[in-house]
Amino acid sequence: MGDVAVSISAVLLQIEQAEFLLNDSAISDTALFSASFIILLREGLEALLVVLVLLPYWFGPIKKKPLYIFILAGQQR
Repeated sequence: MGDVAVSISAVLLQIEQAEFLLNDSAISDTALFSASFIILLREGLEALLVVLVLLPYWFGPIKKKPLYIFILAGQQR
């Protein structure tokens, strides 16, 4: 039972230290908000890119022209 109490007090001490370090930040609220907004915007654009890449696979090819017409058109006789 004593080991559990020691572990709990150690965890609480680490939480207090983490809280002190986070509250002692020199970053302004505006800078923190803008950095968070930029990260969210970047992740949103990445998700949009993934969806745009997967769209052709979801809906299938749209009436592709046969390539042999262009191959034959390029040959000289």
